[in-house]
Amino acid sequence: EKLAAAEPDNLAVRNNLAMTGLLLNPDDPTAHRLARECYQGDPRNPNYISTHAFALSLAGKTDEALQVFGELGKEHRGDTIGVYLGLVLSKAGRGAEAAERLRDWEKVRLLPEEVALVRRALATMPTTDV
Repeated sequence: EKLAAAEPDNLAVRNNLAMTGLLLNPDDPTAHRLARECYQGDPRNPNYISTHAFALSLAGKTDEALQVFGELGKEHRGDTIGVYLGLVLSKAGRGAEAAERLRDWEKVRLLPEEVALVRRALATMPTTDV
């Protein structure tokens, strides 16, 4: 938070703070606000798109989260952004698509909190889409 305060215009720092906040406390209004502000500041940045979409999904706005991901998801497989898309797809009940995105998740460098999210999604994911 000190770095974000020292560099209030640094979207990368603010986005990292947002994601950390979302992982540690999914209901943190400050993390949600930071995610939205970073996305609004640079709506084409894949990291800001992913963080904002994740925040939306945590807030129960899964359809909006998928809209934010838009075409970006087609480009990202086997990376952190692809993992977050998989998490959002899982939450949307799109198990087959989520499984495709999460298939190689173990090859992606993830934080322990992210690993827990992926494992939980995989354990509760329907094997077929409805």
